[in-house]
Amino acid sequence: MKIFLTGATGLIGIPLLFLLSADSTIDEIVILTRNNHTSSLFLNNPKIKTVVVNFYDIDNFEKIITDSDIVVHLLWSNFSRTSSTTLLRDIDNNLIQTIKLLEAATTKGIKKIIFASSGGTVYGITAPQPISENILPKPISSYGITKLAIENYLHYFYHHFGLEYTILRIATAYGEFQNLSKKQGVIAHWLYNIAHNRPIDFYGDGTIIRDYIYATDVAQAILQAIMLPAYNGVLNIGSGIGTNLTELLNIITNITEKKIAINYLPSNIFDVPCNILAVKEAQKHLKWTPATSLSIGIQKIYGDILNH
Repeated sequence: MKIFLTGATGLIGIPLLFLLSADSTIDEIVILTRNNHTSSLFLNNPKIKTVVVNFYDIDNFEKIITDSDIVVHLLWSNFSRTSSTTLLRDIDNNLIQTIKLLEAATTKGIKKIIFASSGGTVYGITAPQPISENILPKPISSYGITKLAIENYLHYFYHHFGLEYTILRIATAYGEFQNLSKKQGVIAHWLYNIAHNRPIDFYGDGTIIRDYIYATDVAQAILQAIMLPAYNGVLNIGSGIGTNLTELLNIITNITEKKIAINYLPSNIFDVPCNILAVKEAQKHLKWTPATSLSIGIQKIYGDILNH
């Protein structure tokens, strides 16, 4: 089996590469990189084929995905907190480029698309919690709007061309491979700053609730989606447990055993007050369940930061 993977060097992409590389049914993984540098974690991996190109500059994906069986699309150029300032770029980089990818997939006979959507943003402000997949999405950020648009285009390509798909609406993922140069990922940023005796940024009054899911658990869900028949619908991927920022800070304080300096900042207008995902459908259809508790995941990340 041959996989075409976007976002291979990201928070979820790297754990997924580890899983794909270890699976005997996977023969080749094609990944994109903007330069000729491949992560040192995968330099000597014979399964990985690197294509040096910027995803956002590709006009025709047909040659790149030739001979692939499955496309896993994780890459995204922005995130919820900044998407409102880059509306047109969000559409150009993410929506239009993904449509080009889907068009190529239909032409080249791709068997299935796995798309990483955003369970944290597509639903918007909603109740009751936890949120099931049949709740009508009402996103309040450009990030969530474009993710939802691609979900609808996946259904369009399935209906008109038979391109099968599985959409994974992922909760707030965290892990060791968070890109700290971006203002995304409260857990990794807090832990990095704490380890380096720097203050942390604390947005709002601490009542915002999120469903935190360890990136390796997300990667395992994606692997299951690859191996199983296409769902041709939406599945939530999360822990099913809500944690507010004050609770998160208490957990991190207990683990790091440090006195933490805090910069208190106003909440972001695009932050929904509560987001917890119901994950029974993913457990049923993917034979998957999250394996890493929040406290264990935080301990792993903090240990990794201290070791590096």
